[in-house]
Amino acid sequence: MISSDFIAFDFRGTGLSGKLACTEYDSVLADALKEKLTEQQTDMRYDAAMDLCLERYAADGVDLSTYDSATIVEDMVELMTALGYDEWNLIGGSYGTRLALTAVRDAPEHIRSAVLDARRAGDRCRRRAHSVVRVQAE
Repeated sequence: MISSDFIAFDFRGTGLSGKLACTEYDSVLADALKEKLTEQQTDMRYDAAMDLCLERYAADGVDLSTYDSATIVEDMVELMTALGYDEWNLIGGSYGTRLALTAVRDAPEHIRSAVLDARRAGDRCRRRAHSVVRVQAE
């Protein structure tokens, strides 16, 4: 029987990794359902909420330039290397598919395989910043 480790991590700005809370954004879906908004109206509310969050982050001195896929992949490589892994298999869902593809591009020497599941349309992907990348290491 083959055994392997399964390692999941919260990437920058999510979960226990210094979460960047955007409560304005988080409340839009519930409001949209209560008010029976159209998709276009809901999108406008999401955009307005995101603008409020971005303004708050700027006022708080948050450097959002360090919250991108390439930097998150650098964090992943650093984490896996610190754990003693030279190569690993990736499983990514939603935004995790983008991270997996970025890892394949930027750190191919470490990636044995990548499984991509549930790639979301580009305009909706930004709304899924809380997605998780799961890393399976052998």
